[in-house]
Amino acid sequence: MGKGQDTNVRVWRVNLNSTAGIMVRPDTLTLIGGEDNFIHMDEGNVTICATKLNITTDPVNIKKGILFSEQLGFLQMLPSNITMPISNVGINIPGQGMIAGIGKNLAALSAVAG
Repeated sequence: MGKGQDTNVRVWRVNLNSTAGIMVRPDTLTLIGGEDNFIHMDEGNVTICATKLNITTDPVNIKKGILFSEQLGFLQMLPSNITMPISNVGINIPGQGMIAGIGKNLAALSAVAG
């Protein structure tokens, strides 16, 4: 800690023997599950340390190499062959959502100005 920084630390646990808890400092937050499992957050970083990490989401929300995402489950069930090829991945153009958002903002501005 640098000069002039507050050294206050707050720790919440269920009881004195509990290994899990929450530690709050003026500039950081740490969620502690045990000796080997914690999430630490400060102004510019989030650190996850875990023996096992489970993330639950739909396959459509998982991006592979920024460009590709899984198709919906129904499309994956259809057979793909040479006469009727069906892709199992969709192509996501980076910035596509950003461009749509800018278009909406420009439309709103033109309505206000006009």
